[in-house]
Formats: sequence, C-alpha cells, structure tokens
Amino acid sequence: MKIGICAASDKAEQALNCGADFFEISATGEVNGVTDESFENLKFKIAGMKIKPYSCNGLIAGNIRLCGKNTDFDLITEYAERSFKRLNDLGVKMLVFGSGAARAVPDGFSYETAYEQLIQVGRIFSGIAARYGQTVAVEPLRRAEVNIINTVSEAVEYIRKVDRENIKLNADFYHMTENGENFESLRSSRDLLAHVHIADRNRNIIKSDDISRVRQWGALLSETEYSGSISYEGAWTDDNDKLADMFWILHRYFI
Repeated sequence: MKIGICAASDKAEQALNCGADFFEISATGEVNGVTDESFENLKFKIAGMKIKPYSCNGLIAGNIRLCGKNTDFDLITEYAERSFKRLNDLGVKMLVFGSGAARAVPDGFSYETAYEQLIQVGRIFSGIAARYGQTVAVEPLRRAEVNIINTVSEAVEYIRKVDRENIKLNADFYHMTENGENFESLRSSRDLLAHVHIADRNRNIIKSDDISRVRQWGALLSETEYSGSISYEGAWTDDNDKLADMFWILHRYFI
C-alpha cells in the first residue's frame, strides 16, 4: 500500500525523507492557474525529484460552476482537458474530485437538476481522464463544506449513476468522522474504493494518540482487501520528527 501526503512540490522531498511514498499535488494551487512557462518550470523541477505526484486534490477551481443556472459544459470540458493533460504530464493518475465550491448546489436551484448536471460532469471527466489512464475518485465532503454528495453511500449512488469504469470512490476518514458516518459503509463499496484520505479529528498530523483509531481503520481496509493509495490531508508541519512518526504509524497499520 502506498502512503503519501497532500503537499506542495516544494515540501515533497522533506516528506520523502520522513517516509512518504508519493505526494498529492493541488491541481488548483500549482497546476491549473499558472502560465505555460510556469508549468514547464514545475514539470522540469518534478522530473528531477526522487518523489513524484501520484494523485491530486483541488481538482476544479471554485469559479468553475459544475451545477446551477450558469453551468457551461463547454467551459467545463475545456478546463478539464487542459487540467487533466497537465496533471498527466506530471505523472498524476489519481484525480480526487472533491471541489466543494465548484459542485455546490446554488441557493434556490433545483437539487434534482443540479444532480443531473453533476452526472453529466462526471461523464465528461471520465472521457477526458480515460485518454491518460487516469482515475477520477469522487470524494464525499462533510456537510459543513458542501450541500451535495456528502456520504460514502451518496457517493456510491452517484458513481453508479455516472456508470463509467474510471469513476471511483475516495474515502476521507476526516469527512466521514465529521458526518458521523459508519465506517462499515466501506465494506459495501469495496469494488469502488480507489483512494483514501486520512487525518486526525482536527485535520492535523496523525500521532501516537490516534493509533487506536488508525489500527481500526487499517483492519477494516485490510478486511476489504484494499491495497491502493492513502494520503494524509491536513495541516502541514515542518517538524520532521512529527512527520516521520506519522508515516511510521501509517506504514505500520495500513498494510
């Protein structure tokens, strides 16, 4: 099982030295909103690094409306084509689709219409990602962040309606905890689970106090025969000892 961290490229080699197998780059932070020249510089820098980006978060910028009366599918397609190609150029194969600001249902807009729009968006994403052998992992987000697709079961229903082979599930243990979800829901979605996010209850570094919970989560994933990727997604620390302790814990219990 690969254990990584959501981090900017300038932090990635520090994470490697502390035990990370890969890093998860921010698509909106480092990839999408930069000039071609800046992106070429980023690509050159990453080519020379020992640690590589396997996954990305922040897939879609908040100003790209994925549902609502101002949704423009041509614009969404153009944005995704440029973004997914750039991500592929960096070697990114796992595209985590959280993007709460982009996918939120606007006040007063029909939830049912928004849901159908998001199904169309999922199929657009699938077609573009398939060109590059990429997986789009739908991330349920806590209710405090977005008003649609909040739980694993809701994400599974959405994924099955999109009905494309490379549309899978990202389970975020922090969001599941915040929503009060039963982690047993991962058993029934084992065929879709492609990526996992983890953090402590305050979205901070995993530490020794969290071992009991991490052990339980690790045992559950082992029982579902999950062998994919896991990223820590939370606050960064420059304390190498804390980073190293976290990666030791994660490598110990996620096997």
